[in-house]
Amino acid sequence: MPAPNDAEQSKNSDNADDKEQAALVQNADLENTAGDDNKTPMNNNNDLSHHNQLDDDTHFGRRKKYNSISMDGEYGKQLKNNVFSLIYTTKVSSPSFALAIFFVLFQSGLLILALLDLIEFNDTNNPLRVPTDVSLEVRITSVMCLILAIPLFWDLMDSIERLQQGAPPSGLDHAPPGASSAKYYFAFSLQLIVGILYQIAMFILVVTPSSVVEMFLNFAALEFITEVDEIAFALAVRGYLSSTMKDSCIAVTQFKLPPNKGGRWVRRVVYFLVTALMLGMYGRIWTRQRAGAYDCTRLQVQFGDGYITTLPAFSGFYSYSRSEYHDGRPAYVDDKGRSAFRYCIHQESGYWVFNHLKNTDVNSINDMCTNYISRSPYTPGYNIMDLPSSTWFTKRSSTDKLEFPVDYFTIRCTDCDETNCNGVCADNGECVCSKNQYGDNCQFIDPPCPKTSYDHREPPFVGAGTFYSSEFDLLLNRNGEPAFAFGRPIYIFNAHNVTDVLMNFGRRYFMFSLKKGLVPSLQGKDLATIDELEERAIIAEYLESIHPYFDWIEPEYVSTTNSTLAPATRPAFVSAPIDIGTASDSISPLGLAWWRVDETVEVEFGEYYDLYIPGPAVETTLVCATCSHNHPCSVGGSCNISAGVCVCSCDNATGICFQGPTCEVEPPCIANETCVIITP
Repeated sequence: MPAPNDAEQSKNSDNADDKEQAALVQNADLENTAGDDNKTPMNNNNDLSHHNQLDDDTHFGRRKKYNSISMDGEYGKQLKNNVFSLIYTTKVSSPSFALAIFFVLFQSGLLILALLDLIEFNDTNNPLRVPTDVSLEVRITSVMCLILAIPLFWDLMDSIERLQQGAPPSGLDHAPPGASSAKYYFAFSLQLIVGILYQIAMFILVVTPSSVVEMFLNFAALEFITEVDEIAFALAVRGYLSSTMKDSCIAVTQFKLPPNKGGRWVRRVVYFLVTALMLGMYGRIWTRQRAGAYDCTRLQVQFGDGYITTLPAFSGFYSYSRSEYHDGRPAYVDDKGRSAFRYCIHQESGYWVFNHLKNTDVNSINDMCTNYISRSPYTPGYNIMDLPSSTWFTKRSSTDKLEFPVDYFTIRCTDCDETNCNGVCADNGECVCSKNQYGDNCQFIDPPCPKTSYDHREPPFVGAGTFYSSEFDLLLNRNGEPAFAFGRPIYIFNAHNVTDVLMNFGRRYFMFSLKKGLVPSLQGKDLATIDELEERAIIAEYLESIHPYFDWIEPEYVSTTNSTLAPATRPAFVSAPIDIGTASDSISPLGLAWWRVDETVEVEFGEYYDLYIPGPAVETTLVCATCSHNHPCSVGGSCNISAGVCVCSCDNATGICFQGPTCEVEPPCIANETCVIITP
């Protein structure tokens, strides 16, 4: 007989491979349970057809989900083509078992890493990072996805079915040599753990998105992880890993389990219980979202003054209002209830707006959508904190149409926790400072300077025909504690009828005169008969309670009646800004640059936006006139702690000394080297 040529040998080899794959696929395909043993074998054409179907449905493990479900009745009982079946059927000492364990750990590790990234363990209120609220379409999609969670990721039910049916009896003729009851329960317990991890990850990925597209992308990401066990099996059965692994996988496909012993009702109960549990937990999250449990309850806001110089007077804290709900979002209202942030629907989207109530065009919070001072960019979101504050816009007035990008604006959530409070968090969310802690977040540990003066190397404050003090005392209230405005201490220079005041207006310090006769508690009284400490306490109560806009600006420049004269004059000097949360954040006016308020800018009724615009710069700088460990003297002196004064160094022969409140002024003889300065 002539020897076959190379082409014939190759053809025979290909036919043998095709027959082997066809036999493998025939055993791997889903079969009937009742008549499997008596079923007529398929012909080779049908085998190849099923081989092509396997390639379509299980290419690298991406098999159709309905083909992966083990069914009772006509489809028979066959192990799934995954690494869990491989763990059950292979010997513990075999490379196939070790590789199957590796892929289980690999798959579980991916899920655990995903969960570690999804869960914020330090946030006790919102560890899942659930959005503050979502739209109706996202809500409906979430419910639909939770209903489909188990059918889409069937590992949980597969493992429950196998564990509920129990291990096959030992001694089956066609059982792989490595199969045992112990490994049966071990393998499918691992699958149960992986299935639980899937459902947890799936639940989190359903409740955290704020859009439908984001939810679908989360599903696509999780789909990749669910296929790891099947991809590993597909690689092995095609011989990519080793021939031993291929043989082990073939053994899995040829091993048939006994028919189910019933128990469908158990699986149905588990299916509906797990689905109901996820829907119930989602309902709880939904309820908390609607109740504002995930919203920031307290905002700290600081406005810039580039376009409206009086706008920083509305800086401060804004609280979540459960009674003010507009366009599906909560409003944030200040302590006086006269300025607010709210959301306004505009066309298909919307934006957050800010304005304050006025007796002209903004009589209520409902008027703010058509008359606003500042607004955010367009956003469909429900959380005001989702947008960077630098992206907001502002106007010159609420009636203007022209908008400008904000020159400066800060908005941050100050719900009290250990990351934003150096003191103790109260039940109402405020940060309560202990002794020797100051500031809105107790961020300052140095007490305010008791007495300020000016650096004598520079000139004092000089008014345009008006005398202004350059030395101020810390204003104390009735309890002997410093008086504060906008989280900064108030300083005064007290004269007979007028008090010069250094007071923060939200971002900058201003110097102005207070007409004591117009202070409500001092009106009509003989000031000469009032004790100075009592008078200072009255002034402290007044300054701590007033609002620069509502109590001073509005009565003179906005109110149509114009019947009330404000006790405070127009400020004469304005400092450099103190911006919260930045390097310029300071507790006092010490060391700040100063400008004259530009009084050449005409300010009249209804036109008050340039009331505080800075004018020419002045060279005056304030220093602490009381020395202490926190406020040391300059190099030319030493601090007498008990007296709180700096003792300046002097020339022992001439008596020429350093001068100034901190001994900052050098004697003129130092430049000529004629002084012999000694330290006192």
